[in-house]
Amino acid sequence: MVANQGGGKKYKRLVKACKELELGDTQEQVHQVMGQPAETKIIELNGRKVKRLGYSGPALAPMLPEILINPDSHRVERIICDDEYTLIDKIQNDRR
Repeated sequence: MVANQGGGKKYKRLVKACKELELGDTQEQVHQVMGQPAETKIIELNGRKVKRLGYSGPALAPMLPEILINPDSHRVERIICDDEYTLIDKIQNDRR
């Protein structure tokens, strides 16, 4: 996650766009809706690797948007838009 100064309106638009995403969307669909992420990295989650797309926002934002992509299917399995909105693919979560 990358914090930056200011950008309150831009951050609100980003969170709104994030909430339009659905589990199972492709990485390309994420880019079309939200633009390019500030950071892309492979992380380990529940004993397996996933691709994390991290988006930037104001330094004081409680949570910055991030999208987790299954590297095998290239589909969204977790959406975190802000501290009040998260979607998790139950099937992926149950496989731990």
